Order: sequence, then structure tokens, then C-alpha cells
Amino acid sequence: MANTGIPYEKFVQEVYSALQLTKNFPIVSNVNIEHNKYIRDKCGIDRQFDSYWERLEFGEAKKSIIECKDYQNGVRIDRVDALIGKMADIP
Repeated sequence: MANTGIPYEKFVQEVYSALQLTKNFPIVSNVNIEHNKYIRDKCGIDRQFDSYWERLEFGEAKKSIIECKDYQNGVRIDRVDALIGKMADIP
């Protein structure tokens, strides 16, 4: 059976969701974490991210994307470059 990576993506989402419930993280509020989030880039193309994390931090809106890679070996540089390019294209 092929490894789709989806169970790992959902696990990462659950970890970040649990962070918002802890009292040890008081600077962060109004956290919204979405799995399989699509964001339209500057060219009008919908780009997919494994997890999207939007929150207020010290009263300022912050947005983060999370790409989960469930590989046996290290992540190749072309995958890192692809993520950097994808991030540069979103507003």
C-alpha cells in the first residue's frame, strides 16, 4: 500500500490544534488550523498546503503553512526549492 502521507499530515494538524488548548502558550490566541488548505497565488492558481495555521500573536495576525513530509530519507533540495517558490507566490 502506498504511503499517501495524509495520516502524518492529520497528526501534525492535531499537534498544532492541541497547542491552542494549552495554558502554557498564552501569547497565542484565536488559532485556526486547516488541513489541505488551498490558497490562490498571485497568478490566480490555487496552491495546496498540508496545513495552514492562522493565529493572533501579541495581537498581530500571523499566518503559517506547514508541509509534512513522511519520507524514509532526507528531503531532497528540489522539494525545499519547490516549497520556497510556492511560498513566494502566495499573498
